[in-house]
Amino acid sequence: MTDAEPSYLYENGMYGGKFFPLHKGHAYCIDRCCQECRHAYIILFINGTQERAYRPSENEAPYLTPEYREAQCRRYLSRYPNAELKIIDVRDLIDENGDEDWLKEVGIIRTFIPRLDAIYGSEPGYSNFFKDNYPEAQNILVDVDRCIVPMSATKLRAMIRNGNEEWKEWII
Repeated sequence: MTDAEPSYLYENGMYGGKFFPLHKGHAYCIDRCCQECRHAYIILFINGTQERAYRPSENEAPYLTPEYREAQCRRYLSRYPNAELKIIDVRDLIDENGDEDWLKEVGIIRTFIPRLDAIYGSEPGYSNFFKDNYPEAQNILVDVDRCIVPMSATKLRAMIRNGNEEWKEWII
């Protein structure tokens, strides 16, 4: 007897972020993307404006480097044979105002995902951007109110900085 191939809702799905650091809330979105998409592209954005401006404490520093975050993502994604990690270094994608140029990021993403069926995330504020730039894709909002996984990277960084050991329960 052979295992049947899983049935997927979508062919190509994407979930991206800085994963600054990767935590259980991110993992929840990754899991959903990988379970629902035949090809799940997880995109790690590194060297962005916020990341370069943030001055990590001594406790935070190892967990926030691009190398550590990439290793976290690769380790976590190893459970999903349909997942592919893509890394986009945004240093060269900064506009004249010093902001990340998301339209340039779209161009890069389109080189490896010409047709996108689903975009996963938990930030409703990105929905219009996704609709305008990936009109063929469903925007799948996951745990927007952080009820299932009550954590954000901002909250996690504050916990680490403040010496709250509880952060170790949330990091992947």
